[in-house]
Amino acid sequence: MPRQGSGSTCPAAIAQRWTEIILLAVLTGLLVWKWPPDVNEAYYLCKSRHYWNPGWCQGDLFIASHATHWFFHATTGWLTSCLAMDVTAWIGRGVAWLVTSWGLVRLWRVFDERPWQSLLFVPLAILLNRNFHLAGEWFCGGFEAKALAWGFIFAGVAASIGRRYRWATIWLAAATAFHVVLGLWTIIAIGISVIVWRIDSKNIGASDELGKSAKANVPATIATTVLALALFAAGLLPALERNLLAPRELILEAGQIQAFSRLAHHQDAMQFDAERWIAFLTMTAAWAILGCAIRRHPTRAESYFSLFAFSALLINVSGLMLSEIAGANPESRPAIGQLLSLYWFRLADVVIPLALVVNASTLARQTGFRLVVTLAGSVIIAAIGWNLWSNVADPRSGAARQSSPLPATRRAIESERNWRLTCEWIRSNAPADSVWITPADQQTFKWYAGRAEVANWKDMPQDAARVVEWNDRIDELYRMVPQTAFGVLGLHDHVILNLAAKYGATHLVVERRFVENRENIGYPPAFRRVWPVEENSGTTFILFELKVAESARMK
Repeated sequence: MPRQGSGSTCPAAIAQRWTEIILLAVLTGLLVWKWPPDVNEAYYLCKSRHYWNPGWCQGDLFIASHATHWFFHATTGWLTSCLAMDVTAWIGRGVAWLVTSWGLVRLWRVFDERPWQSLLFVPLAILLNRNFHLAGEWFCGGFEAKALAWGFIFAGVAASIGRRYRWATIWLAAATAFHVVLGLWTIIAIGISVIVWRIDSKNIGASDELGKSAKANVPATIATTVLALALFAAGLLPALERNLLAPRELILEAGQIQAFSRLAHHQDAMQFDAERWIAFLTMTAAWAILGCAIRRHPTRAESYFSLFAFSALLINVSGLMLSEIAGANPESRPAIGQLLSLYWFRLADVVIPLALVVNASTLARQTGFRLVVTLAGSVIIAAIGWNLWSNVADPRSGAARQSSPLPATRRAIESERNWRLTCEWIRSNAPADSVWITPADQQTFKWYAGRAEVANWKDMPQDAARVVEWNDRIDELYRMVPQTAFGVLGLHDHVILNLAAKYGATHLVVERRFVENRENIGYPPAFRRVWPVEENSGTTFILFELKVAESARMK
């Protein structure tokens, strides 16, 4: 039976382990990479850039909002002040993939100490997570706070299984510093696992190495406690402080906007797609079936991790019950919205794929390991090939693909190319303090243009006051857009000018087709065109200064 949490400290063993970590990071990158910015990278890295350069994008509602992920911005955001955004994303991804692989190799070694096994099975867990999740949670992808937090979570769980409680405390505190919700849910799930483990009569007499180590090395215990408390505070205090002075009514309204509207695909189980339920339940059933098929008594590590996975599912069920109550009792929605905004379904989306792969590897060793190696290797190679082909065939960024999840047609690719050219013109020519009304469904304007915008659907703030204001802006500017052939120009010009004055907007970027549709009905926009000045330039977007043009005044 593997020695829980053991590992040789000789140079050769350390070199071998780090080689395994680096190779796993490379495999991870090949499986998940997209052209930058990927989903959420523009959200996090633009915020980080403003944190280190407060004058950048000044006047943007989201950028000026509360920095809930303060530790991430403070520790990694400096890269954005000295490097291009794309370069920052690639470097950050490399670091995140390395940290995640480090945590995963540590975790895998508590189940199987044989070298290189993580290279075969962990990529399968990544593929399962990305294709069989319930609520959209991933642990390997772009560069953001949770991409770093997951690596420390895996290391913390591994240390907890191996009874190295001091290190478990430090790693879980680091995870909480980067992403408070993920860190706290992991701690709760580990707490449930420990309680169930202790209740089992077979484990009552198990040695408590936490107490022994604390007595044996008091200075180290004090240092661990101080470091862990500092890291917990770095994650928890900004989250608590964000709504400290907000009225309760505003907090409840913001919770409803988050849980039942903007983030319903992550938080409200009643609005999850049926295919996501089928995929996740199928994966969960496979985990249970493989667990029953194992022909020996599970090791302590396997039993503990199964309890941890079960605890994650228990949290899922609790979130499902909250969603059910909110659906059956509308009066409860304000309070339950606050609870659901804590992402009850996040942990299981990642833990269940890992638990399934752990059971699969155990069963493979008992039945036909060589066949499993062949099949798993084939799946991984095919997945890497598919990801490479998809990125070559569709050169749009991951964020652009999310904003417009349509096939990579020539028109879609050309539109994205024109969008970038438009933003680059703005970055080079527009005043640094200009504020723009932009298409609601994009999420990369600040990334490419470096200018503030009134609002877009992706960049929802996290403090209650600005969540409500963001929702008001989206409603006033874009609520009619899907129903018209004019986009935001479906609003009367004087309404747009009034909203621009209300929100401090100075310019407008709009698709050419909307302008042409207005011109075709004899009602061209009255605003002064900034770019392009030629009527037949062929560009996809047209820029206006939100002032009435002289020609319009003369009419």
